[in-house]
Amino acid sequence: TLISQANRNINWNSRYSLLENFDINTGKLLGSLELAERENLYATRFEGDFAYIVTFLRVDPLFIVDLQNPSNPLLLSELIVPGWSEYLEVLDNQLFAVGVENSQVTASLFDVSDKANPFLSQRIFMGNKNEYTWSEANYDEKALGKVPSHGLFFIPYQTWSNGNQKNKLQILKYSNQLIEKGGEISHPMEVRRSVTDSTGIYLFSISGEELVVSNILDINNPYEVTRVPLSWPTDKIHIMGEYTLQIENFSTYGWGWGLAWDYPSHDQNVTLRLTPTDDFDKLIDSYNAGAGRLLGSLVENDLIHLAILKDGNLSLQMLVVDDEKIIPLAKTESHLQNTSYDFKMEAFVLEEGLICWASKANTYSDLMPMARRSAIIVDDWYPYPYNSTTVVDVQVFEYEKNLVNSSINLESNTSCRITASETSGPFLIGEKLI
Repeated sequence: TLISQANRNINWNSRYSLLENFDINTGKLLGSLELAERENLYATRFEGDFAYIVTFLRVDPLFIVDLQNPSNPLLLSELIVPGWSEYLEVLDNQLFAVGVENSQVTASLFDVSDKANPFLSQRIFMGNKNEYTWSEANYDEKALGKVPSHGLFFIPYQTWSNGNQKNKLQILKYSNQLIEKGGEISHPMEVRRSVTDSTGIYLFSISGEELVVSNILDINNPYEVTRVPLSWPTDKIHIMGEYTLQIENFSTYGWGWGLAWDYPSHDQNVTLRLTPTDDFDKLIDSYNAGAGRLLGSLVENDLIHLAILKDGNLSLQMLVVDDEKIIPLAKTESHLQNTSYDFKMEAFVLEEGLICWASKANTYSDLMPMARRSAIIVDDWYPYPYNSTTVVDVQVFEYEKNLVNSSINLESNTSCRITASETSGPFLIGEKLI
C-alpha cells in the first residue's frame, strides 16, 4: 500500500491524497482511493488491516481506511478536528499524535476503538497556554523520544520568553489510556534526540552542545544528574600563557547574520571556558557570565574584564583565573546611550586600577559589494553615498582586585554623536582617545 500526495494536471490547486494497493509480486495496481481534495498530506500510519491518514487545509481530517480488500479499499470514517497532526503511532485502541494547533505544538490521543466513529479523547499543549511553540518532531520523527516499555514520550520544543528563545524537552507519560504531562528538561540549544536507560529512570537528552543526564523517576519533578559538554562555539579567544580563555557570545537563531532579527536563546548566556593552550578541546573550567550580549573583553595578566549589554545597560564584570578556576571578583552596571544591535566596545588599561571602555567604530565602506564587482561602475553608484549617526560612549572605571573584597566603580563617562559615512577607532594616544 502506497499513500502519496498527487496533483491533477500538475496543478497545485488540484492536489489530493492517493492511496494505492499494488501486488508486490507483479507490481500491478489492485485498487485505489482518492481523499482530501486540495489538502496537504501530513501523516500516515499502518496497523494491521487499517491505514490512518491525516491531511490539512484549515482543519485536520483524520481518515481511517479499511485495507482488507486490496482491490477495494474502503473509507470507514473522517474525523474533523482543529489543527493538524504530523506524527502518528498506534497505542492499543488509540492513536498517539504529535502536531500543531493555533501555532502551538500538541500531543493528542484519538480513540479509534470504533473505526467508524473515532474521536479526539485528549490534547496537551507544549509550553504555557497560548504560547507560540515549534518542534523538530513535527518534521523529523527521530526527534521524538519514546520508550514504549515504560509508556514514555519526550517532545523537544522551542518557545519565546521576553524576546529570548527557550529550548525544552517535555516529558509525557502514557498510562490508563491517558497522557500525563510531566516536567521539562532545559538545554541551551535545541534538543535533537532523547532516550532513557533500560530502567526508564535516567533520561539522556542531547543537543548540539551537550549531553544532559536527568533522573525522571518522578516525571513531575525531574532533576539534573550531570551535563557533559560535547562541543561549543567560540567567538573570541585570549591566550593566557599555558591557558586559553574561550568566550562564547549568546547563540542566535534565525539567519545567523548577527542582525537585529536574529534572536538569542534564553538559556544561552555569555560563557567563558578555560582550556590548555596546547589542547583547545580539553575543558578545564567554565563560567556562565549571565544573560546579555558581549560587547568586549580584555585580559590583563590573570584578570579578565568583560563588557556585556544587558537590558540596555553596560554590565561590567571582573574575574580572575586562579588554580585552574575562573573566579568572579566584582561586577557593576552603568547606563549606555548606544544600544544598537551591532554596538561593540574596546577596553584600555589607563593605569593600574583604571580601565576605559569606549565604543568601537562601525564601518559601512562596502554596503554594495555587487556594485563594486560590477562591470558598470559609475561615480554616482560607488562609493555609495551613505551617512549615519553613531553614538560614541566612553566610560572610565576604577577597579580593585582582591580575592576577598574586589570592586568596580564608575569614575566618569561621556557620550557624543558622530555623523559620517565611515569611522574608525578608538585609538589611545598618550592621554587622548581618538
